[in-house]
Amino acid sequence: MYKSKLQQLSQQRGWEIPTYDVTKEGQEHCPHFYATVTVDATLFSTPLPSSSSKKAQNDAAKLAYKYFSDHPRPSSSSPLN
Repeated sequence: MYKSKLQQLSQQRGWEIPTYDVTKEGQEHCPHFYATVTVDATLFSTPLPSSSSKKAQNDAAKLAYKYFSDHPRPSSSSPLN
């Protein structure tokens, strides 16, 4: 859900598509996943483990999406005073 929202936001702002890196830890029968997403040269990492790679990626995307929604970057066409 947040992966698609983050991709749409990135396209709207003219950024490259977000890239994800997933790390798997733990036993084969009980793995834990951590994810990092890179958006506009900014990294966002999941602080807690997830039960699946997909969930970890979505959690990282959620962090990034909420950050950029709350902290819009000024556009290059904005006048500086």
